[in-house]
Amino acid sequence: MLIAAAALLYPWGGAAPQAAPREVGIGIASEDGGLQFSVVKLQWSRQAGNTKQGVAVAEGRFLLVHVMVLNTGEEPETYRASAQKLFAGGREYPVAAKAAALLYDSNEKVIDPGDSLVVMVPFDLARNVTPDTIELHTDPDSTGVRVALR
Repeated sequence: MLIAAAALLYPWGGAAPQAAPREVGIGIASEDGGLQFSVVKLQWSRQAGNTKQGVAVAEGRFLLVHVMVLNTGEEPETYRASAQKLFAGGREYPVAAKAAALLYDSNEKVIDPGDSLVVMVPFDLARNVTPDTIELHTDPDSTGVRVALR
């Protein structure tokens, strides 16, 4: 019965529209899939990286979004830096992939059930750009959690 109803609602065979991510504020934990996200703080920097791997220099300036990521599931989950998005002034910004890789030696981290880690999610923004929200995802296709950064 539900399959037939879905076929009536979406006769072209496409998937149902994805639900909009819920919006929370800084410091508020919210789940997407098996991961719980909480923005801890924001930091601006001209460089991002570590002493072993080197540093990336921003074209503008890096916004480093410090995020606590907790695996609330019963299986290991992978945090992917590349799945995160920033929005400012009606525009979407991707993660600065090179800076993310230099910060952690990888753009992905496996988190065991019950474990957590704090990651810095870097975005390279022009000096005149003020961030509005960040959208945090377990994977690129998940609904996500939107966090207001103002």
